[in-house]
Amino acid sequence: MIKKALPAVLAATVLGGVSATAQAMEISGNVALTSDYRFRGISQSDESIAIQGGFDLGFENGIYLGTWGSSVDFDTNGDGFDGSLELDYYAGWAGSISDNIGIDVGILNYDNPGDDDAEGEYLEFYGSVSMWDVSLGLAYSDDYYGETGEFFYYSADTSLGLTENLSLDLQAGNNDLDEEGF
Repeated sequence: MIKKALPAVLAATVLGGVSATAQAMEISGNVALTSDYRFRGISQSDESIAIQGGFDLGFENGIYLGTWGSSVDFDTNGDGFDGSLELDYYAGWAGSISDNIGIDVGILNYDNPGDDDAEGEYLEFYGSVSMWDVSLGLAYSDDYYGETGEFFYYSADTSLGLTENLSLDLQAGNNDLDEEGF
């Protein structure tokens, strides 16, 4: 029940956090067609094409909220993970503490509406610190996908500007599961 109410709670929290004075708000959207939807190194589309898209609201004070979705195919042969859609809701705050250091913290709800049961839905808390072109992140869930228990994801990212319109983005990460699942 709590997970189903999360989008409304997130919206109320963010909108309640916007002061009575007018704040600049930015609305953005995205859409992509990918050859394989991989999440933290694991194919979510059975190594096939996926269509993805999302919408974001960002406020002047650093608070943001959004939703993102993707087609998925877990090819699990009837063991409950048979949804064809992932739909995520998130809210957070991102800001700078100096010219070269930034912080991003938030909460994210992953949902697979077509699953036979709730094993595919879970909450994740995340945070990252960016310093110049390097970012270090940590994500945590107390009941990860497939009811595999506690989960930690550690990551390091960098972006190298090659030209004005071209960059090389690199990420290293580690999935740390409490127990093996799915």
